[in-house]
Amino acid sequence: MKLDDLIPAWRSSHNIPDPAQIEEYKAHVVARLGKEYRDFLWFTGMAVGMTLFLAGGFVEYLRSGGAFDWQREWASVVFLLFPVGVAALFVRGYVGHRQRHPRYDVSIADALRAAIDQNRLARLRLRVSMIATTLAMMLVPVVTHQLQLVGKQRPHEAASMLVVFGVGYVVAIGCQAWIYRRKLLPERARLQELLSAYR
Repeated sequence: MKLDDLIPAWRSSHNIPDPAQIEEYKAHVVARLGKEYRDFLWFTGMAVGMTLFLAGGFVEYLRSGGAFDWQREWASVVFLLFPVGVAALFVRGYVGHRQRHPRYDVSIADALRAAIDQNRLARLRLRVSMIATTLAMMLVPVVTHQLQLVGKQRPHEAASMLVVFGVGYVVAIGCQAWIYRRKLLPERARLQELLSAYR
């Protein structure tokens, strides 16, 4: 069979996808992307909300006359505000992504390009999150040391705190590494393959 014999078959109406199927696939990609956006905003909002709630409790403690030495207990404040700074970076990346892909619902190609960029951002957020979690964990011994210096924590309480945070750190890093390697990397390859095939 020659190339000239294949061209009519390639251009045949039987080889053209049904417009309804194309629209259905585009709607599926757009809906999935929209869900990822909502999930990001929900989780980020929940983390910031929890941090602000704890910060509010701290402010109320100070207003009610609670003792706090800023020079000797600064690590607690840094530890408390750390998630807000990380969340601000994540939101900045999200806003930039939405500006780069304002109309991702116009075509399948646009939706796939937006999904690939969203996957890139999700992988970047996980890497930043793992670094931030490690830095926060490194700050915990400083927090416990300072609390003991000012008489707000006993040695066995500090040990318990280190164990609890240590276990939480291992679980958090393990889950994030699993999501990165088992979910986001294969998804990137799949999306890139789909975009290449669509072109």
